[in-house]
Amino acid sequence: MAAARLGRGEPEAALEAARRAVELDPRAGAGAEWGYRLASLAFERLGRDAEAVAAAEEAVRLAPGSWSARLRLGAALRRIPGRWKESRVQAARAARYAPEEPDPHVLVGDLSLLRGDYAQARTAYRHALRRLDDHPGARINLGLAMLRWERPRRHHDPAWPVDPRETGRARRALEVWSRQVRVLLAVALLAVAAAAFGPALVAAAGAGGSGGRRTRSGGRRQGRRGGGARRRPGDHSSAGPAGQALAVRPRHARP
Repeated sequence: MAAARLGRGEPEAALEAARRAVELDPRAGAGAEWGYRLASLAFERLGRDAEAVAAAEEAVRLAPGSWSARLRLGAALRRIPGRWKESRVQAARAARYAPEEPDPHVLVGDLSLLRGDYAQARTAYRHALRRLDDHPGARINLGLAMLRWERPRRHHDPAWPVDPRETGRARRALEVWSRQVRVLLAVALLAVAAAAFGPALVAAAGAGGSGGRRTRSGGRRQGRRGGGARRRPGDHSSAGPAGQALAVRPRHARP
């Protein structure tokens, strides 16, 4: 009943049915494991990932050799940040327990694709397709792996035991810090340059201004010296072409 309700898209009703099945005999071995697996899938459909992991872990505890319980736990752990390695371990165990089943290989491929290991993802999807040629998930994701469609995050490795939101915040904080450091370095460089070259530039500017004033005053003095003696009233002498003084005789004077 729980599986049928999950198939109809009724996770809440499926969860209630799985709970009733478990409550009838929680120690019923394989039957209880099946109920916990269905409860885990229903929790996952409802977005209650932590509860989905807890139910899947209980299924594995009840049937540690069940490949389907390992597969369910691996799929549930995949949705929990920082638990990629645990998910990969459970998927590998499921594939080892049931090598003829395609779904464990598909999960191995999905986890490899998530990390950007395209070669491993292609290998896993091909293993799944050898077991079930028309497996839709394996075919679609094999194409994505060949196209390198899923780009891994540069600031986060799924294998790290940390939430990617934390590494994202750390990356943004580092970017802000690096911009501030660059601004401070630029200001410090300008201050050092001003301290090193400022006095020399001021002195050079002052020397250039006083030299110009001296040049102008010297030119005025030289002009006064080169102008010759001032003419006195009644002095009719003039300078000739060669700089010699020529006496101008009055018209009424006789030789």
